[in-house]
Amino acid sequence: MPKLSAENKELITAAVRDKAFACACAMLREAGWRRFTMKDLAVRMGVAKGTVYNYFRDKDAVILFIRETLARQIAARIRRDMARESDTRRLLRRIVLKSIEGMKEFRFLHFAIGDVVMRRAGPEGTAADDAAMDCVHDVLAAVMERGMKDGSVRPGDPVLMAGALHSSLMGVEMGSRFHCGLDTNSQKIRELIADLLLRGICTEEK
Repeated sequence: MPKLSAENKELITAAVRDKAFACACAMLREAGWRRFTMKDLAVRMGVAKGTVYNYFRDKDAVILFIRETLARQIAARIRRDMARESDTRRLLRRIVLKSIEGMKEFRFLHFAIGDVVMRRAGPEGTAADDAAMDCVHDVLAAVMERGMKDGSVRPGDPVLMAGALHSSLMGVEMGSRFHCGLDTNSQKIRELIADLLLRGICTEEK
């Protein structure tokens, strides 16, 4: 039997992982993290259980893969928007609004991701190295740096400002789950949140 070329192996791996992403997201949306099993994932994918374990050590690895995939997609979208939008203020507003929408769309993942990430944290609750989100932070920092150069963003550390914006957006999503008045389905609420966040980041327009 002929051996697979490295290129064909990469294509097969990508296809299996794409299917795992779609199937795992569907299962988590339908039944939640506590009922998610590798056995059920294999059934959903239509493959042997051993095949799933060839690509993912355990169900935690599946969640980290989903998180990494989403982070890469977010970073790629922001890079595309950077190339298309020359006005940094408008770019930042778009990033904030799309982030709120995305967090709402993938709310079914939050418990699973939180559970896995917190169990990987250090003894004092310090975060483990988070390469998955580095690509998002890096592109956000690039947006901040561009804004500082064109005068639309307040002077400061672009990396710190990127981290603060991302953390603020995560806090908004968490708060919306406990505060009934913070309905992020509402365009009016999303615009208000964008106004408040960007007021602290952007310089005043002349």
